[in-house]
Amino acid sequence: MAFVCLAGPTAVGKSSVAIELAKQLEAEILSADSMQIYRQMDIGTGKVTPEEMQGVVHYGIDLVDPDESFSVADFVKYAKKTIANIAQRRHLPLVVGGTTLYLRGLLDGLSFQTVPSSPSLRQNWEDYAANHGREALYQELYKVDPLTAARLHINDVRRVVRALEVYQLTGRPMSQSYQWQPHRDRSDVLLLVLNGARDWLYARIDKRVDEMMASGWLDEVRRLLAAGVSEDAQSMQAIGYRELVRTLRAEISLEEAVVLIKRNTRRLAKRQISFLRQDPRAIWIEMDDYAQDKVVVQARKKIEQFLAGITLPQREYADE
Repeated sequence: MAFVCLAGPTAVGKSSVAIELAKQLEAEILSADSMQIYRQMDIGTGKVTPEEMQGVVHYGIDLVDPDESFSVADFVKYAKKTIANIAQRRHLPLVVGGTTLYLRGLLDGLSFQTVPSSPSLRQNWEDYAANHGREALYQELYKVDPLTAARLHINDVRRVVRALEVYQLTGRPMSQSYQWQPHRDRSDVLLLVLNGARDWLYARIDKRVDEMMASGWLDEVRRLLAAGVSEDAQSMQAIGYRELVRTLRAEISLEEAVVLIKRNTRRLAKRQISFLRQDPRAIWIEMDDYAQDKVVVQARKKIEQFLAGITLPQREYADE
């Protein structure tokens, strides 16, 4: 069951290229973005609008409410079923996104470590909860593993204690207690990666943040909180949302929040590029403001060669 992955750092322009490719190749798009799964979170996640979709079918968007959790395993299960359904209709599955954990889980799978229990550590944390209260225990977890804390209820002492126990035993948050499976030779998958010069990409990131702010991102965060979404929810830990929550709590100014959002997004892009560089299957295509038509032509050619069974180079880097 062949499918194509179109990956790359945030703000590089994956969505517009993917939509054009989908129109030309009778493809349907599966978003591999860990933030676009959330309903009501539209501006800060950069969701494509119905108008921008241009009639192309999209999956992986608006799957859960902002106060719900959604794991890598949840995504992989959903993605495999969706890809199979698209292929059954004789359309090309086109997986698009920058959440590298989602992509790696889909392509190679993840194995989760089994961490043995420590009765003494567990007893220490249970005593801590008894002496200081459940909220204090929960805050201890939030300090070291906010993602796990976000998916646990403050009253779920047993699981909060277990998460703290895992952190103390391994030195890693429970949310990261997985091991990568080796890169597999996937003859049924084509991995294309869009990238661009650093200054160009960073300028696009800054511009996109400014456009999101002008579109009402702060009001979106305000509405989410007013609707009862906890600021500690997994969804609210995303870049931009957590900084704007701090603005609404009067901890930092709006100007400071915007600076932090841009900085943190640039850092995210750098991590995404570094992660994708490690994948020997990636075929890289250079992007810039004037290259979209050319990029679509390049990508379409590679996809058609892949579907025809023509072997493509394992590594093909864009110019630095």
